[in-house]
Amino acid sequence: MNAITNQGAGYRFNGLPHLEDYLGWREMVRDPQPKGCIGALQGGLLDLLNLRPTDVKVSDICRGLSAIPRYNGQTDCSKWGGVKGRIWTVSDHSVVAFEFAKKLSVILGLPQPRAYLYAAYTLLHDAPEYIIGDIVSPLKELLKPFISKLEDGLARSVHISFGLPAEPDEEMATLIKLADEVMLLVESVAIRPGFEHYEMRITEQSRWLLRNLAFSHPDRIEDLLTVNPRLEISAAEKMGAALDEILAYPLVAQNVVNIADIVSQSDAAEDMPGPSMET
Repeated sequence: MNAITNQGAGYRFNGLPHLEDYLGWREMVRDPQPKGCIGALQGGLLDLLNLRPTDVKVSDICRGLSAIPRYNGQTDCSKWGGVKGRIWTVSDHSVVAFEFAKKLSVILGLPQPRAYLYAAYTLLHDAPEYIIGDIVSPLKELLKPFISKLEDGLARSVHISFGLPAEPDEEMATLIKLADEVMLLVESVAIRPGFEHYEMRITEQSRWLLRNLAFSHPDRIEDLLTVNPRLEISAAEKMGAALDEILAYPLVAQNVVNIADIVSQSDAAEDMPGPSMET
Protein backbone atom coordinates (compact mmCIF):
# COMPACT_ATOMS: atom_id res chain seq x y z
CA MET A 1 0.00 0.00 0.00
CA ASN A 2 1.37 3.39 -0.91
CA ALA A 3 2.40 5.56 2.00
CA ILE A 4 1.01 8.63 0.22
CA THR A 5 -2.46 8.78 -1.36
CA ASN A 6 -4.18 11.46 -3.38
CA GLN A 7 -7.33 12.63 -1.63
CA GLY A 8 -8.56 15.15 -4.15
CA ALA A 9 -7.66 18.40 -2.44
CA GLY A 10 -4.24 17.16 -1.41
CA TYR A 11 -2.06 14.29 -0.28
CA ARG A 12 -2.07 12.35 2.99
CA PHE A 13 0.61 10.17 4.59
CA ASN A 14 -1.14 6.88 5.33
CA GLY A 15 -0.53 5.93 8.94
CA LEU A 16 1.79 8.91 9.40
CA PRO A 17 -0.48 11.87 10.20
CA HIS A 18 2.21 13.45 12.36
CA LEU A 19 4.39 13.98 9.28
CA GLU A 20 1.67 15.95 7.59
CA ASP A 21 1.25 18.06 10.71
CA TYR A 22 5.01 18.51 11.06
CA LEU A 23 5.60 19.52 7.47
CA GLY A 24 2.79 22.07 7.59
CA TRP A 25 2.39 22.14 3.83
CA ARG A 26 -0.26 24.85 3.72
CA GLU A 27 1.57 27.07 6.20
CA MET A 28 4.75 26.73 4.15
CA VAL A 29 2.93 27.84 1.01
CA ARG A 30 1.38 30.84 2.74
CA ASP A 31 4.56 31.91 4.56
CA PRO A 32 7.69 30.88 2.62
CA GLN A 33 11.16 31.67 3.95
CA PRO A 34 12.11 35.20 2.83
CA LYS A 35 14.59 35.34 -0.01
CA GLY A 36 18.12 36.26 0.96
CA CYS A 37 17.78 34.76 4.45
CA ILE A 38 19.53 31.82 6.06
CA GLY A 39 18.64 30.10 9.31
CA ALA A 40 20.89 29.91 12.38
CA LEU A 41 20.17 27.80 15.46
CA GLN A 42 20.26 30.70 17.94
CA GLY A 43 19.98 33.78 15.75
CA GLY A 44 16.94 32.63 13.77
CA LEU A 45 16.52 33.89 10.20
CA LEU A 46 19.51 36.02 9.20
CA ASP A 47 19.08 38.54 6.41
CA LEU A 48 22.25 38.39 4.33
CA LEU A 49 21.84 41.95 3.07
CA ASN A 50 20.69 43.47 6.36
CA LEU A 51 22.11 41.41 9.22
CA ARG A 52 21.02 42.77 12.59
CA PRO A 53 23.82 42.81 15.18
CA THR A 54 21.37 41.50 17.78
CA ASP A 55 20.97 38.31 15.73
CA VAL A 56 24.70 37.49 15.87
CA LYS A 57 25.24 34.78 18.50
CA VAL A 58 28.52 33.39 19.79
CA SER A 59 27.24 29.82 19.67
CA ASP A 60 26.25 30.18 15.99
CA ILE A 61 29.71 31.52 15.11
CA CYS A 62 31.44 28.65 16.93
CA ARG A 63 29.23 26.00 15.36
CA GLY A 64 29.41 27.47 11.87
CA LEU A 65 33.13 28.23 11.59
CA SER A 66 34.20 24.97 13.25
CA ALA A 67 32.23 22.99 10.65
CA ILE A 68 33.68 24.79 7.61
CA PRO A 69 36.93 23.37 6.17
CA ARG A 70 39.67 25.69 4.96
CA TYR A 71 40.85 25.20 1.38
CA ASN A 72 37.78 23.07 0.56
CA GLY A 73 39.11 20.42 2.94
CA GLN A 74 42.32 19.86 0.97
CA THR A 75 44.57 19.76 4.04
CA ASP A 76 46.68 17.17 5.85
CA CYS A 77 47.11 17.87 9.57
CA SER A 78 49.37 14.86 10.22
CA LYS A 79 52.50 17.06 10.23
CA TRP A 80 51.00 18.94 13.16
CA GLY A 81 50.18 15.71 14.96
CA GLY A 82 46.54 15.61 13.93
CA VAL A 83 44.71 12.31 13.67
CA LYS A 84 44.06 10.92 10.21
CA GLY A 85 41.19 12.74 8.59
CA ARG A 86 41.34 15.79 10.88
CA ILE A 87 40.23 18.76 8.79
CA TRP A 88 41.69 22.23 9.29
CA THR A 89 38.71 24.52 9.75
CA VAL A 90 38.02 28.23 9.54
CA SER A 91 37.88 28.24 13.35
CA ASP A 92 41.36 26.70 13.55
CA HIS A 93 42.70 29.34 11.17
CA SER A 94 40.98 32.19 13.03
CA VAL A 95 42.42 31.11 16.39
CA VAL A 96 46.04 30.81 15.19
CA ALA A 97 45.72 34.22 13.50
CA PHE A 98 44.36 35.55 16.80
CA GLU A 99 47.40 34.17 18.67
CA PHE A 100 49.70 35.73 16.06
CA ALA A 101 48.01 39.11 16.55
CA LYS A 102 48.50 38.99 20.31
CA LYS A 103 52.21 38.21 19.93
CA LEU A 104 52.69 40.90 17.29
CA SER A 105 50.96 43.46 19.52
CA VAL A 106 53.63 42.84 22.17
CA ILE A 107 56.47 43.13 19.64
CA LEU A 108 55.10 46.38 18.23
CA GLY A 109 54.24 47.75 21.68
CA LEU A 110 50.65 48.49 20.75
CA PRO A 111 48.91 50.32 23.60
CA GLN A 112 45.49 49.45 24.92
CA PRO A 113 42.81 49.48 23.68
CA ARG A 114 44.51 49.18 20.29
CA ALA A 115 46.08 45.81 21.09
CA TYR A 116 42.67 44.54 22.18
CA LEU A 117 41.05 45.80 18.99
CA TYR A 118 43.73 44.19 16.82
CA ALA A 119 43.28 40.80 18.48
CA ALA A 120 39.48 41.00 18.38
CA TYR A 121 39.27 42.09 14.73
CA THR A 122 41.75 39.38 13.74
CA LEU A 123 39.80 36.63 15.49
CA LEU A 124 36.64 37.80 13.70
CA HIS A 125 38.22 38.44 10.28
CA ASP A 126 36.46 35.41 8.75
CA ALA A 127 33.37 35.53 10.95
CA PRO A 128 30.95 36.31 8.06
CA GLU A 129 31.73 32.82 6.80
CA TYR A 130 29.61 31.32 9.58
CA ILE A 131 26.70 32.50 7.43
CA ILE A 132 27.95 32.29 3.83
CA GLY A 133 30.67 29.64 4.08
CA ASP A 134 34.32 29.78 3.04
CA ILE A 135 34.43 30.89 -0.58
CA VAL A 136 37.80 29.95 -2.05
CA SER A 137 39.84 32.87 -3.38
CA PRO A 138 39.68 31.97 -7.11
CA LEU A 139 35.88 31.83 -6.98
CA LYS A 140 35.73 34.98 -4.87
CA GLU A 141 37.67 36.83 -7.57
CA LEU A 142 35.05 35.82 -10.11
CA LEU A 143 32.21 37.02 -7.89
CA LYS A 144 33.59 40.49 -7.20
CA PRO A 145 32.41 43.12 -6.48
CA PHE A 146 29.14 41.69 -5.13
CA ILE A 147 30.74 39.19 -2.75
CA SER A 148 33.03 41.87 -1.30
CA LYS A 149 30.07 44.14 -0.59
CA LEU A 150 28.18 41.26 1.02
CA GLU A 151 31.12 40.23 3.22
CA ASP A 152 31.82 43.82 4.26
CA GLY A 153 28.20 44.33 5.34
CA LEU A 154 28.15 41.12 7.35
CA ALA A 155 31.51 41.95 8.94
CA ARG A 156 30.24 45.37 10.09
CA SER A 157 27.26 43.78 11.83
CA VAL A 158 29.45 41.14 13.50
CA HIS A 159 31.87 43.82 14.74
CA ILE A 160 29.04 45.88 16.16
CA SER A 161 27.59 42.84 17.93
CA PHE A 162 30.91 42.47 19.79
CA GLY A 163 31.01 46.14 20.76
CA LEU A 164 33.70 47.01 18.21
CA PRO A 165 33.70 49.93 15.78
CA ALA A 166 32.00 48.80 12.60
CA GLU A 167 35.21 48.96 10.58
CA PRO A 168 38.90 48.94 11.55
CA ASP A 169 40.98 51.90 10.47
CA GLU A 170 43.43 51.58 7.59
CA GLU A 171 46.48 50.79 9.73
CA MET A 172 44.54 48.17 11.68
CA ALA A 173 43.23 46.62 8.46
CA THR A 174 46.84 46.28 7.25
CA LEU A 175 47.85 44.43 10.42
CA ILE A 176 44.80 42.16 10.20
CA LYS A 177 45.69 41.30 6.62
CA LEU A 178 49.24 40.54 7.73
CA ALA A 179 48.03 38.05 10.38
CA ASP A 180 45.71 36.37 7.88
CA GLU A 181 48.34 36.06 5.16
CA VAL A 182 51.17 34.95 7.45
CA MET A 183 48.95 32.14 8.74
CA LEU A 184 48.16 31.28 5.12
CA LEU A 185 51.91 30.88 4.55
CA VAL A 186 52.36 28.72 7.65
CA GLU A 187 49.37 26.57 6.74
CA SER A 188 50.56 26.17 3.16
CA VAL A 189 53.93 24.84 4.30
CA ALA A 190 52.62 22.64 7.11
CA ILE A 191 49.33 21.13 6.03
CA ARG A 192 49.01 21.69 2.28
CA PRO A 193 51.45 19.37 0.49
CA GLY A 194 52.50 20.83 -2.84
CA PHE A 195 51.62 24.40 -1.87
CA GLU A 196 54.91 25.29 -0.14
CA HIS A 197 55.42 28.24 -2.50
CA TYR A 198 51.95 29.68 -2.02
CA GLU A 199 53.56 32.76 -0.45
CA MET A 200 53.61 34.28 -3.94
CA ARG A 201 49.88 34.89 -3.45
CA ILE A 202 50.28 37.24 -0.47
CA THR A 203 50.29 40.97 -1.01
CA GLU A 204 53.49 42.91 -1.49
CA GLN A 205 52.62 44.99 1.57
CA SER A 206 52.45 41.88 3.80
CA ARG A 207 55.76 40.60 2.41
CA TRP A 208 57.39 43.95 3.13
CA LEU A 209 56.04 44.03 6.68
CA LEU A 210 57.20 40.48 7.34
CA ARG A 211 60.71 41.21 6.05
CA ASN A 212 60.86 44.38 8.13
CA LEU A 213 59.86 42.46 11.25
CA ALA A 214 62.57 39.88 10.54
CA PHE A 215 65.22 42.61 10.31
CA SER A 216 64.02 44.76 13.21
CA HIS A 217 63.21 41.90 15.63
CA PRO A 218 65.40 38.95 14.62
CA ASP A 219 65.17 37.47 18.12
CA ARG A 220 61.35 37.48 18.07
CA ILE A 221 60.49 36.38 14.54
CA GLU A 222 60.81 32.63 15.17
CA ASP A 223 58.39 32.72 18.08
CA LEU A 224 56.04 34.97 16.11
CA LEU A 225 55.84 32.44 13.28
CA THR A 226 55.58 29.39 15.55
CA VAL A 227 52.07 27.98 15.54
CA ASN A 228 50.51 25.78 18.21
CA PRO A 229 47.53 24.24 16.39
CA ARG A 230 46.24 22.42 19.50
CA LEU A 231 44.58 19.75 17.39
CA GLU A 232 43.73 17.73 20.49
CA ILE A 233 41.05 20.35 21.22
CA SER A 234 37.99 20.61 19.01
CA ALA A 235 37.76 23.59 16.68
CA ALA A 236 34.53 24.71 18.33
CA GLU A 237 36.07 24.64 21.83
CA LYS A 238 39.08 26.67 20.72
CA MET A 239 36.92 29.24 18.99
CA GLY A 240 34.57 29.48 21.95
CA ALA A 241 37.45 30.07 24.37
CA ALA A 242 38.97 32.75 22.11
CA LEU A 243 35.61 34.53 21.73
CA ASP A 244 35.15 34.47 25.50
CA GLU A 245 38.63 35.95 25.84
CA ILE A 246 37.92 38.95 23.63
CA LEU A 247 34.56 39.51 25.33
CA ALA A 248 36.37 39.65 28.68
CA TYR A 249 39.08 42.13 27.59
CA PRO A 250 38.94 45.19 29.84
CA LEU A 251 38.89 48.60 28.23
CA VAL A 252 39.83 51.75 30.11
CA ALA A 253 36.84 53.94 30.83
CA GLN A 254 37.56 56.65 28.27
CA ASN A 255 37.89 54.06 25.53
CA VAL A 256 34.85 51.93 26.30
CA VAL A 257 32.92 51.56 23.06
CA ASN A 258 29.63 53.41 23.05
CA ILE A 259 27.25 51.09 21.24
CA ALA A 260 24.88 53.93 20.34
CA ASP A 261 27.70 55.69 18.48
CA ILE A 262 28.74 52.50 16.74
CA VAL A 263 25.25 51.59 15.56
CA SER A 264 25.01 54.92 13.79
CA GLN A 265 28.03 53.93 11.68
CA SER A 266 26.22 51.02 10.07
CA ASP A 267 23.25 51.31 7.74
CA ALA A 268 22.47 47.68 8.47
CA ALA A 269 22.13 48.38 12.18
CA GLU A 270 20.26 51.66 12.12
CA ASP A 271 18.03 52.20 15.17
CA MET A 272 18.97 48.81 16.60
CA PRO A 273 19.36 48.31 20.37
CA GLY A 274 22.59 47.15 21.97
CA PRO A 275 23.94 43.74 21.03
CA SER A 276 23.08 40.47 22.75
CA MET A 277 25.91 37.98 23.11
CA GLU A 278 23.84 35.09 24.43
CA THR A 279 25.09 31.61 23.66
